[in-house]
Amino acid sequence: MRTRARLVLVAAALLFVAPPGSVLADDDRIEVWDQTHLNGARAGTVHTISRAVQADGVARHETVVVSDMKMKRMGQTTEINTKVVTWEDAEGKLLRIATSQKMSAMTTDTVFTFKEGKVSIETTVMGNTRKAEQTYEGELLGPKGQEALIKPLCGTKDKSVTFLAYVPDFQRVVKTTVTSKGQETVELLGGKKAELTRVEATLEGLPITPITFLDDKAQPLKVVVNVMGMNFETYRVANREEAMSDAGTSKATAPEAFNQTLLIENDPIPVPRHLDAATIIVRKRKADTELPDMSGPGHVVEPQEDGSLRITAKRVEPPEGKQGTRPLTEVPDELADSLAASSMIQSDAEKLVKTAREVVGSETNAWRAAQKLEYWVFKYMTQKSMGVGFASALESFDTREGDCTEHAVLLAALGRAAGIPTRVVMGLVYLMGVWGGHAWNEVWIEGTWYPLDATNGYGFTDPLHLPMAHMTMKEGGASEFTTLIMGMGTMDVDIVSVVRDGRTIDVSKSPTLVTTKNGYYTNPIWGISLEIPAGWELDLPEKRKQLSPRLLELDGKTADGKKVEIKLDVMDAPPKVNENNVLAMLGIKSTEKGELDGRPSYGATVTRGNNTRMIIACVADKALYIFSLDRPQEQAERDVFLGVLQSVDFDVK
Repeated sequence: MRTRARLVLVAAALLFVAPPGSVLADDDRIEVWDQTHLNGARAGTVHTISRAVQADGVARHETVVVSDMKMKRMGQTTEINTKVVTWEDAEGKLLRIATSQKMSAMTTDTVFTFKEGKVSIETTVMGNTRKAEQTYEGELLGPKGQEALIKPLCGTKDKSVTFLAYVPDFQRVVKTTVTSKGQETVELLGGKKAELTRVEATLEGLPITPITFLDDKAQPLKVVVNVMGMNFETYRVANREEAMSDAGTSKATAPEAFNQTLLIENDPIPVPRHLDAATIIVRKRKADTELPDMSGPGHVVEPQEDGSLRITAKRVEPPEGKQGTRPLTEVPDELADSLAASSMIQSDAEKLVKTAREVVGSETNAWRAAQKLEYWVFKYMTQKSMGVGFASALESFDTREGDCTEHAVLLAALGRAAGIPTRVVMGLVYLMGVWGGHAWNEVWIEGTWYPLDATNGYGFTDPLHLPMAHMTMKEGGASEFTTLIMGMGTMDVDIVSVVRDGRTIDVSKSPTLVTTKNGYYTNPIWGISLEIPAGWELDLPEKRKQLSPRLLELDGKTADGKKVEIKLDVMDAPPKVNENNVLAMLGIKSTEKGELDGRPSYGATVTRGNNTRMIIACVADKALYIFSLDRPQEQAERDVFLGVLQSVDFDVK
């Protein structure tokens, strides 16, 4: 897993459902500042200006909202900078929205024009503008028009208003109902408290229920939005200086957000990328939750009486003789969007068309061509970074940087350029003890969609990829993200059993399968056993709280009293096992070759800062085992380490 849940959309959704400048006075110009928090930590600011303007001699009302947010994912900081400019007429009717979003090195500019039941959308990315059009029924209100309806709710209880609004980040019209819930004592920044009116909004078709607290002048002093298990809050402050200040906050700017979206699995699962099949249970966290449709290639979903889903998943690949041809010449209407270029997937860009042609060459077999492109993206994206918000295919090609989303949009663009219908899938993936948000791809081969994952490059996708949204990312189609947002943070996932090399393993009973008899640690799930040195303590990791490859630790002392710690980490072997690829996974440049239980091994001594480690790595049954000894200063310590290695047996069943 190299992704986060869609934090970019969360931030964008927050801006819509809680515009901090809402419920403004009737002055010609109002300027306000708000401070944004994520899970209790300061994450950024929102600056709002509302004013009367003239356009072509006609009076308009303009609302400008500028949001700057920072959050960390696995220690890397992601910045999201957004500007939204809205125009409406004197009656509050929506006329125009212009958004500018910077979620990577490049900025995406989109203009929405509303006229006579049509929305014209123009999106510009990297100097290239694309257009789309939508239709709608009814009258759309802008921010000031919405405020005029909401203001009378202040000081009331169980009063409601309903209106139609346009959510640019989802590119859709949304019926919104706002209901007052009465007075409530609310804690604000710095421990201050105030009696405020609580109003709750319901956005039809979107899993977002913002709660706004209004003072007696109908000003929003606090807004709370819970999305995908994360809690966003905005607080009204006096000025820019207070918005930028840490006063009243308990944590620094740029809070860690990645771990908030993880789902913890009870037990580590062996070589997840190489499993043949799996049985998975998905449970609701709340009774009224609607679980997303997780069916897909190789995934059969069976609703259970208790409201949970039982998913039987298997690895799928097109059989020989039915692997398709490329380029696809006769395109069914339903595949048009999966072959078309868009602002995020610029499959018509000259450099991407040229690259697809060079990678695929003369290969006409569609599946083999798609596998070539998958592995090429896997190797080409050299900067595996969690610091990129969401970059387009063309930007990802230029920078070679990003996480799973950048891999997925680049593979989608290259696949389409090669004449293979390709779409982006977003959902959950299991890795190193946890489930987290992920993006991968599906390619259409002779009437069936088959998954590939360019972050792994194996040429297939394992059953522990749970799809939640299948997206073409067509122009004007941002609503495709809705299913993903609705599902994240609403469920728990538990693996019941897996099939590895034809052998079914009931992982729900794994604690009883692992034994430590006669001084040996034996784990038939992973297929390994090793000797525990006399007097040493076996330390098995507790339930994981975050990504961790740790299988076990051995803590003890050498004969002369030296403290020693031996660790064993395990992960999937690289897609192509050779010395260079193993070294790349270990993050080292050279090794001493050897042998471990009849398999080639790679050894090295690595020093980072004040810490020195002796590493021995070995690939066995598609898993990369990494044994390490911290601070190997004396020969006695090395002898214990080597003794453990000599006892290793990779053939346990």
